[in-house]
Amino acid sequence: MLSQVPSGWLAQRFGGKRVFGLMMLTSSLSTVLVPVAARTHLFLLLSLRFIAGVGAVRRYDTIRYDTRCYFNVRSKADISRLNLPHGNGS
Repeated sequence: MLSQVPSGWLAQRFGGKRVFGLMMLTSSLSTVLVPVAARTHLFLLLSLRFIAGVGAVRRYDTIRYDTRCYFNVRSKADISRLNLPHGNGS
């Protein structure tokens, strides 16, 4: 809940594609740096995993914003079901 409001606001203000790209970049870079952090310090490792998690969570809210903007009312339910974090679209 704490990340939904800021990510929705960011998507409205700067556009869903930009926010989605930034969150993907943030999550990917922090994940790539995890092995280095694991050898360096435990706090650095946990911080990078937290950053990766925050980036991953905010992606779904951005996808929902883009779905609302680009699809008509009839197909929103079908498209949103495909974008559920743990759903398989069935």
